[in-house]
Amino acid sequence: MNRLTFEQVTSSRFGLAYWEPLVDGRPVRGLLHDPDATGQVGEREHVGPAGESVPVLVHNWPVAGTDGAEELLGRKPSALPGGRVALYVCSVCGDAGCGVVSAAVEWSEATVVWREFGWDTDWDDGEDDIRFEGGPFVFDREQYEGELLRFVETYAAVRASVPAYPASAAPSVRPTRRSWWPWSR
Repeated sequence: MNRLTFEQVTSSRFGLAYWEPLVDGRPVRGLLHDPDATGQVGEREHVGPAGESVPVLVHNWPVAGTDGAEELLGRKPSALPGGRVALYVCSVCGDAGCGVVSAAVEWSEATVVWREFGWDTDWDDGEDDIRFEGGPFVFDREQYEGELLRFVETYAAVRASVPAYPASAAPSVRPTRRSWWPWSR
């Protein structure tokens, strides 16, 4: 059985304060691997396919909240196809449209399982699903829920104690052409 814990982190690049999920003391982002991206940027051992994405448990976005924790608890439906649940989101805006690292999450009376990790969006891009190696991770449901509820219950106090997300920390994001647009080829 695996153990889920969280480490409070502040991103030096984006100024975000978030809780990084750890499985058995190791960051989840480092436990996932995209077999098709070996050697590519973002596929370094310590960040894996999550790259610069941040966990859904962010305290200081302008519209931050506990929705990510509520989805991981199974209390709120996911916006992702097939009920998959976001673990890591865009570090600039947190929007699922930018793409998220997600998992299929299964709840039983005694356990919670994270499996079939992959890259998803909240819209159908017509591409094949991208799935990552890693897991499955099986958690004791009581311990798992206790750790996520700790985030929910302390959210307001922690949010008040960290600096607000500085607008100057957000990089200027210039939209890029998508490969399916005929004029971008």
